Amino acid sequence: MTEQARGEALSRDIDIAMAALEKAQHFGQSRATVLQTQLQMFLSTSSPYDA
Repeated sequence: MTEQARGEALSRDIDIAMAALEKAQHFGQSRATVLQTQLQMFLSTSSPYDA
């Protein structure tokens, strides 16, 4: 799940990436939390996903 979300983020499909990261977090994948935080911070100036 986390790798799928990473791929989605790299292909600029942010909404799908964020949803996949939330799902991965739910299943206890700690890397998902790190990636989601990084993505939120990267997008914080122009996205609804504010850090």
